[in-house]
Amino acid sequence: MIDTKSPQTRIQGLDLIRIIATLAVVLIHCLFQLLFLNDINIFYDMSPLLRVFYFSCVTIGVLGVPLFLMLSGYLLLQRDYNWEKTKKFYKHNFLTILLVWELWIPINALTAWHYQNIEIHKTELFHTMLFLHNASIEHFWYLPMILGMYIFVPALSKAFNSMNDKELLIPLVMIYVYVFLIPSTDYFREVKFDIRLDLGFAGGFYGSHVIFGYAFYRFEQQIKNYFSKLQLIMIIITSMAVMTGIQIWLPFKTGSIFHLWYEFFLIPPTTIAIFLLFRDIKFTRLSKLIENMSTCSFGIYLIHMALIMFLQKNGFLNFTNSLAIKVIALFAVVPISSFVLVFFLRKVPYLGKLFFR
Repeated sequence: MIDTKSPQTRIQGLDLIRIIATLAVVLIHCLFQLLFLNDINIFYDMSPLLRVFYFSCVTIGVLGVPLFLMLSGYLLLQRDYNWEKTKKFYKHNFLTILLVWELWIPINALTAWHYQNIEIHKTELFHTMLFLHNASIEHFWYLPMILGMYIFVPALSKAFNSMNDKELLIPLVMIYVYVFLIPSTDYFREVKFDIRLDLGFAGGFYGSHVIFGYAFYRFEQQIKNYFSKLQLIMIIITSMAVMTGIQIWLPFKTGSIFHLWYEFFLIPPTTIAIFLLFRDIKFTRLSKLIENMSTCSFGIYLIHMALIMFLQKNGFLNFTNSLAIKVIALFAVVPISSFVLVFFLRKVPYLGKLFFR
């Protein structure tokens, strides 16, 4: 995770976007920890209202990671990297995240052993530390992914900043069409496209969201001239409603469950609209709280799954059988509790920021 600061001042709107992204991730993990819908019979047994609730949570939750990636592209790829700045970037961003990954591997394994009865194997721990094995708690996949992105940030920054706007539009259009648009049409077709154009150099759809974040920085002023705040709100609501509706409709058409994912073609325009809506928001009374929550967002990401499992195992949700109420209850408690824990743990000398960035 990176600081949402310019050299002079903190960008409060970006702090808020980071908080929104964090809450979205927590929401989808609260949902999936209770139910990951993969049985079509369970889907048919669900009430229409519960289907809307379930897939609305998926739609909101799946926006979290693309927002984080766009923040990285927006803040990191605009910089002018000489040799000194490149060394500083790798030390401040890459090496610190790498250290966090290594420190959290045994914590991650112990958590999985305690709450999920997953055995701890020394060989697997060693392989995980070398990025040769998945982490025991699956949401840690984000750290190796972002580390892989960070390796190429200075080089990509030099390449993109040397291009004029028209030159930049060429790869942007190709990425959107072949990484997002055409693959999304496969969900509606019986015969799927076999795309042979390899855009892996862009990092697939993960790297594409980083590039879109930089593109937003480049074209921010032009885009702002086209949309009012009301129009942006309508775009976000309409897009999310469409994505939710598609997830509910497709099982009836195909006989299998479809969960929205990061490569869906409506994700980039939705996240860009969210950026436009919140980028310039400024706070007065709540500014310190927003800054603290943003600063703690990475720590919240690291510990929130353990907190979800702790509450679930210790009977916090036993008061109801309703999935919706359970999700809402977890989502009401987990982000706040995670923030309070991280806020105070970060104040522990040396260890606090070492473990929570």
